[in-house]
Amino acid sequence: MKKLLFISIVLAMFSNSYAQNDSVRKPIECGTGRIMQLENGRNQKIIEDFIAASEKDTMFGNGLWATIGQQNTDEEILKAGLRGYDWKEDNVIILKNLDDGNYHYILFSHQKEGEKYSKVIGMYHQNSFMFRTYDPFYFKNYQHPEVLGKWIMSEAFSPKEKPEITLKPVENELDYGYFLEIKEDYTFVMYDKGDCPAYVKINGRYYFDTERKITFYCNDIRYFGKKKKSKPFVSGPFGLTKEDGVLTFKN
Repeated sequence: MKKLLFISIVLAMFSNSYAQNDSVRKPIECGTGRIMQLENGRNQKIIEDFIAASEKDTMFGNGLWATIGQQNTDEEILKAGLRGYDWKEDNVIILKNLDDGNYHYILFSHQKEGEKYSKVIGMYHQNSFMFRTYDPFYFKNYQHPEVLGKWIMSEAFSPKEKPEITLKPVENELDYGYFLEIKEDYTFVMYDKGDCPAYVKINGRYYFDTERKITFYCNDIRYFGKKKKSKPFVSGPFGLTKEDGVLTFKN
């Protein structure tokens, strides 16, 4: 992996660069070095966020793992773990690694022919010598950012089918109506404010299918004046359009 060696040499050059006066040697604040430092921090956070999300996900870890035997370096782990993938070694660049518990995490990027580089996390179990790759952002809605944020709804989610719901960006938190906050981690909260509210709050998760339709799984519903939780229900799937900042969900 020629690119790996080149990056290592560049990092070493920047780590050995200093400005001097009579008594103190300080690292030089140069543009390229600062950029690399920031990128290193961003890559570290990608792995840390991935670990935090996987610890909360009860389904995480399901699937096929490959036994690759004991490997001693990142390059050896990836060479053994990616055997059978249609990825050329020269198009794989190691970005960051991190040990946590029994696992060694390797954040790397790869490029398929005609495509941009994409980031991948490799997990290597240091006792069972098993390996698997993951999307580092599997827990984030980064493919449909157009739905993220706080919205005021024309109608609330309910067990009854809604043919259409319009969502406008929240401009004033003091407004009355149904509010929906769609979060990056595939969770949402819907709540209302008004003289005769129907709900206190609905918490749940949302998902996109392969046809770009969104479904809201309303798992925790609390009504005013009721001690018991209401039964969960599903709202959707909705096709969605966005025009002039306004979202429209159509069933």
